[in-house]
Amino acid sequence: MKKTNYTINVKMMPVNQLKQAAMLKRYGIDKPSEFEIDQLGRFGLTEHLKGVVITATGVVLCNWEFVQVAKAAKIKEIEVTTIENLLDDEIPQVVSLMNVRKRLTKKALANLIIDYRDYLTKNETGITWACDVPGDSTDAKIGKLIGYSYGMVNGYQKIYKYHPEFLGMIDKDEMSYTEALKAIKEENNPPSLPCETPGNDVPPAPTASKAPKNNYAGERNMVECEAMESIQIRYASGKTVDVIIEGSAALCQLFGKEIEVAYTSRKEAFEGGAEFHRLDAAGNLYNIELVIRKAA
Repeated sequence: MKKTNYTINVKMMPVNQLKQAAMLKRYGIDKPSEFEIDQLGRFGLTEHLKGVVITATGVVLCNWEFVQVAKAAKIKEIEVTTIENLLDDEIPQVVSLMNVRKRLTKKALANLIIDYRDYLTKNETGITWACDVPGDSTDAKIGKLIGYSYGMVNGYQKIYKYHPEFLGMIDKDEMSYTEALKAIKEENNPPSLPCETPGNDVPPAPTASKAPKNNYAGERNMVECEAMESIQIRYASGKTVDVIIEGSAALCQLFGKEIEVAYTSRKEAFEGGAEFHRLDAAGNLYNIELVIRKAA
């Protein structure tokens, strides 16, 4: 059952009595998204989004930069919105509502993802709250809270688990997010060596892709086919487009941007039929279709 017995008080507060929430020290602050706005009514904060929001003990949950400005200007008191009856283990809920989509370092982002995973799966209050957060998995819920897609949340957890040093390299532009995932995939799934056993040279049957159907010409004559794991397109100039595929999602480093796209793989349902591999960005901003067809 949702807790709703919060009391909101707007008052003047001495600046020197305010302290930054530990989460804000690590992750920063920003404006709420549509989901957060929908949830803010529960805390009674819809009319106080522009002010400094604090707990009853003076812990700042939102707009810490206003406090810093006040200190620099030697202002003694500022107006604050206080949430009474807020428990310490409820602070992450308000911080997520008020502070998502901040431009963080990738190292901080990875740590934020891990912290929210622990909160939603190991903290009793967080587990209860998780039921209200949209998403059919923990990663999807985390993505909603911090403003990233399921694929990005999953990818940063992989980097954090296998090669956390890659996060610093990404921040320094020494490696891209796509390159980091590609290196981890190659390390954990090395290419299989050809089998040299006599009489056993028949290649394994393709593994069917579980990607959702897409709109192909002649859709009724299409069947699922083996999915790809990665694609690299190299131009004559040496410019490349790298794609890392994970199930029905893919990360594409395209035109200097890292874009998450939907991936589907289908083939014509007759012997020797052509394969169609499609990458579709949201809003059809970018689309790639790779067709593999036997020569006539």
